[in-house]
Amino acid sequence: MAAASLYTNKLILAPMVRMGTLPSRLIALRYGAGLVYTEEIIDSKLALCTRVENPVLNTIDFVTSDGLVVFRTCAEEKDSVIFQMGTACPESAVNAAKMVQGDVAGIDVNMGCPKPFSVKGGMGAALLSTPAIAADILKAIVEAVDIPVTCKIRLLPTHEETVEFMHLMASTGISAIGLHGRFRPQRSGTPPHLDRMLQAVKACPIPVIANGCGPAPKNATEAREWGESVGCSSVMLARAAQRNLSIFRPEGPTSQIDVARELLKLSVQYDNDTVNTKYCVQKVMHGRLGNDFGQSVVRARTVHALCSLFGIEEYYLQQHQQQLDLSAKFGFQLHHTNDQIDDAKGTPLELLLEHEHALLTALQEEEEQRLKQKLAEGIGQEGMGDSEQKGPDASSSSPPPRQPFMCERIESARDIVCVDVSFNRRAHKRKKQPREFLKSYCVFKRLPEPEFVAHQLKDKSFVGAAYFEGKVFSVTSTQHSKREAMQNAALAILIHADVCSYETNPDTKAPEIVLKDAEFAKYMESKK
Repeated sequence: MAAASLYTNKLILAPMVRMGTLPSRLIALRYGAGLVYTEEIIDSKLALCTRVENPVLNTIDFVTSDGLVVFRTCAEEKDSVIFQMGTACPESAVNAAKMVQGDVAGIDVNMGCPKPFSVKGGMGAALLSTPAIAADILKAIVEAVDIPVTCKIRLLPTHEETVEFMHLMASTGISAIGLHGRFRPQRSGTPPHLDRMLQAVKACPIPVIANGCGPAPKNATEAREWGESVGCSSVMLARAAQRNLSIFRPEGPTSQIDVARELLKLSVQYDNDTVNTKYCVQKVMHGRLGNDFGQSVVRARTVHALCSLFGIEEYYLQQHQQQLDLSAKFGFQLHHTNDQIDDAKGTPLELLLEHEHALLTALQEEEEQRLKQKLAEGIGQEGMGDSEQKGPDASSSSPPPRQPFMCERIESARDIVCVDVSFNRRAHKRKKQPREFLKSYCVFKRLPEPEFVAHQLKDKSFVGAAYFEGKVFSVTSTQHSKREAMQNAALAILIHADVCSYETNPDTKAPEIVLKDAEFAKYMESKK
């Protein structure tokens, strides 16, 4: 297949952090996607890996020395998967590209992601500001590998800058450019700039893949029509695909529940890690997590539990036993990711406390080093005057006082309250949030307000905790943001204190806070 034709007249699964793992990519291909992109993988992270042929799963794994699977692929997607890398260095980019070139259909360099984790170190959208470096990276990869190379960018501030950048990238020998129709600071809430996209596409000498649809298309036909409106035969779908991976299906999308079930089966087949599996399942169930079944999915802690909910427990048990048998036959140990290891350790609160213990230990070691250094300096400066010993910045050398960690609040298991609830932020738009209710309750009862903390786990989800009335409160689930995690902790306090319940409204089918304390309910009513 000619390099240019690989990127023309196709609907493509866009690179998405956490969502672009092997099960999601295979689902998209089976429903009709022409190409699928991996999530962005940093070149330096891949450099820590060894390529491993996995006889148990029939996959190719890129695994770090401590067993973390950074990238997993299989024969089914070999001719259709594009490896997207994050890089800011030609040499590192070439090393990463050479490592994977035999297992993928193409290499893409991320030049469009504006988020801090990508921009850090001059990667992602930061490359839009350094066109010479961006061109050097692409040229080096093109010369080093035998498969097509592309880049994915955003619109630059002016039409002239966009066209100039695209022409420079095209001159390196790449096969196509993915163009997101928004500027670097803009997010999905801003409509794409269609006129700017159309002008840029017309001026580009190589195929352009349109990205950044707005509003999100409902089916493959709408996606193709949107691409044609900006002069592109190929369209890259992210948010729309995330909500239903069957959007690529020519006959139209199928049921989200069916897609989630298929995704689960592939996750079991390819031993996908627990946290990522649950994340992807929740994403494809967009808009369906507020009912009782959706809340059961949110509360599930294992892939086994998820499979039971979706009626495929027998499939899970068969696959699990088959993998154990094959592991024994080949003498091959399946490599679990760090997320799975963490998930197996216990509840999100336990992970938070473990994280705090590590931070506390680090701070204590830092303080010991500071004291040793002061002691050494004091001995070396013996005989000097007080003003000479202290120096002009002595007053600022002491570390600022810190807030106590939750782990320091706990003397026994009796001090921990973990509530089985999951706050649904979308169901509370324009309504009072749990922390608002809790603040009012503290005023009403003349109680001190709680102290909150949130910690981000390796899978980028958040767990929150709150210290209140001598106890630490948390929940059994994680949330997508720090703010939501702390709202969850506040809700745990309210439920434990019997101030409210969190119930599904039979009319709206959405969860809501129902006050149970009659006196407090009257108090809240008087404050309206």
